[in-house]
Amino acid sequence: MTPSYPIEGLLLPLPLYLKYVGKWVYWGGKWFFVQTTRVGGKLFVRLVEKGGANFLKFGGDEAVVHFGKHGKSVMDALGKTSYNLKNYVDDANFIIKNGTFVPELNGYVRLIGGQGSAKFGFVGLNRATGNITTFHIKTAQELAKKAPNMFGY
Repeated sequence: MTPSYPIEGLLLPLPLYLKYVGKWVYWGGKWFFVQTTRVGGKLFVRLVEKGGANFLKFGGDEAVVHFGKHGKSVMDALGKTSYNLKNYVDDANFIIKNGTFVPELNGYVRLIGGQGSAKFGFVGLNRATGNITTFHIKTAQELAKKAPNMFGY
């Protein structure tokens, strides 16, 4: 049954949907990430549509921390001459929207090219909140070590 109302951002009672928190669910013809949110002191689950208007975010100030650690290598892999925090978060969401979810890594990967060897953008997610935990560059070899089934060997 397809709901006839918008469901992105819909707040649902936590006890009924607790088993889905931190997971992707298919509902009404679309994929949604189920995360927790607090409203008026009460805890609910919220559905965030894959590729929807509600971009996933880093928790706290983690975007700044991770941009400081990985921003230069992401900029270089993407062949850009300048790069800022907004670009970093937007690119992470681009990988979530257009990449492939790898359950072993609890994150998304997407081939982005790179000089010398194939480079993949990797966006890791927090299993409980759905927040982005990291965005950085990995080689195929690094990914194959942690998720060997990703490449079929």
